[in-house]
Amino acid sequence: MLSSCVTCTDMNHMRVALAGVLLSLLCAACMSSHTERLTHVALRAGMQPLELRGLQFQLAAFERTQPEDTRLIVMIEGDGSPWIRHGQEVSADPATRNPLVLRIAARTHASVLYLGRPCYFGHARDTDCSPELWTTARYSRRVVASMAAAINAYAAGRDVHRVLLLGHSGGGTLAVLIAPLLQIQPEVVTISANLDIDTWAQVHGFTPLAESMNPSNEPPLPAAIRELHFAGARDTDVPVTTIARYIQRLSPSQLRVVPGFDHVCCWEQQWPRFWAEIEQWLDEVPRSTY
Repeated sequence: MLSSCVTCTDMNHMRVALAGVLLSLLCAACMSSHTERLTHVALRAGMQPLELRGLQFQLAAFERTQPEDTRLIVMIEGDGSPWIRHGQEVSADPATRNPLVLRIAARTHASVLYLGRPCYFGHARDTDCSPELWTTARYSRRVVASMAAAINAYAAGRDVHRVLLLGHSGGGTLAVLIAPLLQIQPEVVTISANLDIDTWAQVHGFTPLAESMNPSNEPPLPAAIRELHFAGARDTDVPVTTIARYIQRLSPSQLRVVPGFDHVCCWEQQWPRFWAEIEQWLDEVPRSTY
């Protein structure tokens, strides 16, 4: 009888261990499939994958260069999927399931660097990665400094004279935070960006991102760094009212509230129109340099 009980216990342990192995394999397969989908979209657009070093982190990226183009467009995706099960569980792979910015990059006729964040796009299991870096610390100084270092190193090895940081949602948050750290004076364009993460968390009843930098609490960007922000009038993820503190810093011409648009619709569908407006804005005034 004792032997039978020991066997049952051992079987239970084996079932638990097997479940853990299967879950691990499933998570690995999910991470692989998300990255494969991103790579497929990028390759179809003529963009090539590369790995960049950003301080202690390895960053996945995709690039497409245009001959004789000395302006680099650095595009940053939104926060992806840091949580699953309606915010009840931390995701094992934060990579976006809807790469809006990558699809926009595919439609942008310019030299483009689509830059991943630390621990994103297949790097969630890297030695220096932990779930905090895609949850509470997703906009931390470590993340911001790492991405800025990667951009600086990339630009230094190429004939880059101008940099535009363009981000959607949390990618726009990072664009604003990265801008002061670049060695080439940038311009900043955001789409539906979360520019006051404290108010955003309060409005939605989310846990504050305590380890992250809040653009509304940071010093204003230097006057030489031009910025242009697009917001959707119907955006319920990042309502315009949640970024009121940041908007107070801007002139009316620096904010475009687009009727009928929300957090996702219809930026990709109308991208040629917005890119034409951005290009015109980029060429409006002579630039100074650091």
